[in-house]
Amino acid sequence: MGPGNLPWSNPQGYIENSPIFYADKITTPLLLMHGYEDENVKFGQDIEMFTALRRLRKPVWILAYKDGHVIADHNELGKDAALRQRQFFEHYLKGKPAPVWMTKGVNPQDRNFKSGLQLDKSGAKP
Repeated sequence: MGPGNLPWSNPQGYIENSPIFYADKITTPLLLMHGYEDENVKFGQDIEMFTALRRLRKPVWILAYKDGHVIADHNELGKDAALRQRQFFEHYLKGKPAPVWMTKGVNPQDRNFKSGLQLDKSGAKP
């Protein structure tokens, strides 16, 4: 699909190239990460996918940060994102207990990067 193709002139092309229409086929847990100020990919696209997967009762989480497209370039944000990614993969690939941010969630208004990092020893599943 080129830049001249618009949804109303090629709706099938948009459907075929949109991952939202294939959300029901996702079979693995998904961790999305996004910066609110990303000018390349709008935050609403992550929210659409997140919402679709939640409605389908698929395991999905979203890490939302205040900065732009490359979160790893920012020390505090990059460290937090890397730690949460590691916890996600350790849970799903190594069978370690899930952290609280995966089992109970964290208030998005909480700007404390330590929130929910402790492992949930209650046996709760994500």
